[in-house]
Amino acid sequence: MRAVNCLPTLASLLLAARALAGDVVVNQVYASGGAPGGGTHDFVEVKNISPQPVSIAGWSLHVNVPSLGPGWSRVAIFGSITLAPGQHLLVQLAGSGPALAGAEVFAGTVNLSPASGRAALSRASGSLIVTCPTTLADRVSWGAGLCPETASTISPTATASLRRIGDCLDTDDNLADFALGPIDPRGRVAPPVSCFAPQATLTVNVLGGGRVVSTPAGIDCPSVCQLQADVGTAISLSPDPPSGLRFLDWADAPNQWLVPRTVTLTANSTLTARFWCFADITGIGGPPEPLDGQATVDDVIAFVNAFGDGCLEDPPPSPPCSLADLTGIGGPPVMPDGQLTVDDIIAFVNAFGDGCPN
Repeated sequence: MRAVNCLPTLASLLLAARALAGDVVVNQVYASGGAPGGGTHDFVEVKNISPQPVSIAGWSLHVNVPSLGPGWSRVAIFGSITLAPGQHLLVQLAGSGPALAGAEVFAGTVNLSPASGRAALSRASGSLIVTCPTTLADRVSWGAGLCPETASTISPTATASLRRIGDCLDTDDNLADFALGPIDPRGRVAPPVSCFAPQATLTVNVLGGGRVVSTPAGIDCPSVCQLQADVGTAISLSPDPPSGLRFLDWADAPNQWLVPRTVTLTANSTLTARFWCFADITGIGGPPEPLDGQATVDDVIAFVNAFGDGCLEDPPPSPPCSLADLTGIGGPPVMPDGQLTVDDIIAFVNAFGDGCPN
């Protein structure tokens, strides 16, 4: 865990089911163009499953049909195309009838086989010579197709395409990453489907020498820490005062004495945790005033002992108040007869809890 200026992200815990930055993958394959009850054309759908735009200019798409031999057929070299996060690109292959809506790249003489085959996305424009290249951006093999990622997936059918599960899953195992789904060819005109939830940053400022830690982990520092997480994530924050200090409050938030404090991220947020010395008349480590507005004998003892050690109470309010007067001179909180009462002591102690000077 980092202590200062840390920027961990909860998204890193989901990399098994999400893309690594920069990933563009083969996302959907249909291989029965023109079949009764099916789609009109074979196609391969490419998708950017990363959280940032990716240029695929100069990349190429290759397919293989085992009945035609082990070699690859290059079906497309992409021009100046940049895919936004979650955006699809549609490559139309052989078939009949009107062009697929949203198709931008065409290879009308290439037929895929639903029984067996493979498709590969290369970051270069050249032909693929070896049977199983090792420098591809992505590849998918179905049926008895050669060179799968870990294991070949099931074959598409006349009425179903091979689709990446969740429109995002990429564990480098074709069998685990793909399933049959509705035939739904999508190009760049279709709405992007992001693989990453919107994120927000929680910044915690720590003043006065204490420490704040979070659950889930990420905030753990005595100065300034940041935690980046998906919008909607609940983060629990707990102050951890060292010996001789107490947690004072969350300076810029409602319910400022609530411990632990749970923040649900809806946007970038900032909290400031304040720690102060131990002249606390409300109880060890408690807020400046007890929830019932009263102080106990133990509170008074802790308060007096802290002053005996030279510890100052919280900064006085402005303008200063006058209730913390225990001399009987000048009015409240003493009684009109000049005698000190229990109520006077309670008022005195509670006034100090509100920052009133003596």
